[in-house]
Amino acid sequence: LGDFDAPVIKPTLVEMAISDEVPLAFRRQALQNLANFKDPKVLDRIIPLLERAENYYLHDDIEALAVALLPDGVGKERLDRAALKAARRWERKK
Repeated sequence: LGDFDAPVIKPTLVEMAISDEVPLAFRRQALQNLANFKDPKVLDRIIPLLERAENYYLHDDIEALAVALLPDGVGKERLDRAALKAARRWERKK
């Protein structure tokens, strides 16, 4: 994927980022490109990925997106809450 910032591609990038069917490299590139839109609302669809422990390998990419879109600390706080939910679910599965 290249650098995309055309508004019509944003929904496709979101779907790529959240889909377990898309290869990891493409998911990461989609997350990086989403920062180009400067739309914090995309985090409503992206951050819940971290509520499932199996998606935690995307944490750094999602954190970079959250910080880029919500640099005042709000994004980091939302990430921390999602990570806590994932940890609680993981503990219940033990």
